[in-house]
Amino acid sequence: MRFTAIGLLFVLFACLTVGVNAQSQVRLFSITEAASPFAERSSIAAVREYTISVNSGEAMMAEALELPMADGKAYRAVKSESEVRGVDDVTWRGKINEKGFEGDVILTFRKGHVAGLIYTPEAVFEIVPRGNHHILVELDQSLFPECGGAIEPGEATRQVTPEGGLLQTSSDSGDRIDVLVVFTTATKNFLGGEAQAQTLSQNAIDATNTAYINSRVRQRVRMVDAKEWVYTETTSASTDLSALRNDAGVQALRNTANADLVAMIGEIAGACGVGYLMGSNPAGNPNNGYTVTARSCAVGNLSFAHELGHNMGSQHNPENGSGATLPYGYGHYVNGVFRTVMSYSNPCPGGCTRRAYFSNPSILFQGFPTGLDNTRDNTRAINNTADAIANYRYSGSSITLVNFANGGSLPRGIARPVTWKTNNLSGNVRIEISRNEGLTWSTVVASTPNDGSEAIAVWGAASRRAWLRVVSLDSPTVSDTSTGAVYLR
Repeated sequence: MRFTAIGLLFVLFACLTVGVNAQSQVRLFSITEAASPFAERSSIAAVREYTISVNSGEAMMAEALELPMADGKAYRAVKSESEVRGVDDVTWRGKINEKGFEGDVILTFRKGHVAGLIYTPEAVFEIVPRGNHHILVELDQSLFPECGGAIEPGEATRQVTPEGGLLQTSSDSGDRIDVLVVFTTATKNFLGGEAQAQTLSQNAIDATNTAYINSRVRQRVRMVDAKEWVYTETTSASTDLSALRNDAGVQALRNTANADLVAMIGEIAGACGVGYLMGSNPAGNPNNGYTVTARSCAVGNLSFAHELGHNMGSQHNPENGSGATLPYGYGHYVNGVFRTVMSYSNPCPGGCTRRAYFSNPSILFQGFPTGLDNTRDNTRAINNTADAIANYRYSGSSITLVNFANGGSLPRGIARPVTWKTNNLSGNVRIEISRNEGLTWSTVVASTPNDGSEAIAVWGAASRRAWLRVVSLDSPTVSDTSTGAVYLR
């Protein structure tokens, strides 16, 4: 009798658990009809398009989402994290895990509109806001044109400096790169308005940061503003890039926003994008911090992230690029399986879908390393140029780690001081530790006065790959992370 009762309780608990899980899953959208005629495709790489009705209100805060596709298949995406920038400005990140496949789901909810990127086991999909509608686009990435090539710094002639020159008395952490996004009038009109264009712009930022998270890149990009640029695209992406950098209005916006980089999204022709390469000097040059990206490639082909990668010193796979700032700053691919953000597709006769990963020999995708030691490691290159890029424009407030800035050794269970300095920052700070190169973080000290020093004791598992981070509680985007590994022993 006792065992029967226990068994009954177990069944009831299991049913309750299933019920809770079912209730926590929200259907993201419903397909209402086939979308617009072929001539009005939302993407140059579109295979099929559908008009969908999006359940934004519930979905943006859901722990899991149901993604019903037109072929009758439905996928479950489980949230990994969310970013809340405002009441109606939220990023939702999750994963589809099915039969050994792990696919990213990246959704941006902003001002009543939604933009997104979805990787299923069978295909890649993009959600595009168009007027008062949303379009689900099934993509064939082989239909995207390639990047127009990174432009060598020597071709950039006009010098663009911030107001008052480059003199700075404080420095920003490489944890954050501030990006000004400008979208052309044609892109605004195609999407149906400024709010829709801003939503797509933020989604391009969010997809870039997802690739950073997957690859253990230290930095994150932040959209400091997204504005219309009244400009008519030419038939040459490189001409558009030069015009972007030389435009006095764009320069003024960059200085006002203290933007480290400027990224244009437009209806450019013949290529998915183009950007200035950082050059041979890892200190960089703010005059080369400009990119242009085709609107239809920005998210679905990860071209926005790709072009920013050029600004950060990274190049294509070695067969398609040279002159990376650091000798290991090249993309990677595995024929028939995947390619990383910086890699071209033409070395893959069996096809290779671009995934939200920068090359990193320590990170696997479907069992394969996403890079090669000392030759194909865009993650290492981006981490090593982050501090230089972050200081193209000083943001106005900063935290700088002192004694663990370049890593170090931290014995477990024994109190050791962490020291830092700040500029123009009030309120307390939080101290965090990551044992997996920034993928997840644990709080060591939830709140301590911003007085530059705190003794910490770290417990738990040992690690040779730990990172230490100090974060402002009042301004959570202001932080500093150790640039080298902390050995927890």
